[in-house]
Amino acid sequence: MNNKMEEVARMFGKELEEEFEIEDWNGFCRFTEKGIVILGERISTHVLHGLLTGELKIKWKPENREMCYSIFSHHEKPVLMRYHTSSDQNVLMLKRGLITKTEEEAIQKMKEWGWWE
Repeated sequence: MNNKMEEVARMFGKELEEEFEIEDWNGFCRFTEKGIVILGERISTHVLHGLLTGELKIKWKPENREMCYSIFSHHEKPVLMRYHTSSDQNVLMLKRGLITKTEEEAIQKMKEWGWWE
């Protein structure tokens, strides 16, 4: 049998055993040769199915020094910035949903929050 889990992990931009989070869900997951493991121990076909069908999405996390957009209540538009993993402020802003991958995502959030006119 030819195990395809390494290819599946790469399809989502991950490596086998690399931890990641799912959007709007608490807990860490990782791809293994046996499938997808959630919360450190359980194999979950439901989560794998959700990722493959697009019902679930892997939470985006910028790499160190990656360009992204930040949202500030005192700015009219999203601000292009370089994310630094060593910056406590950057880490907290990401955790609170104030950093996005694209300008469009940032504008959408600002509209939802009533910060965009």
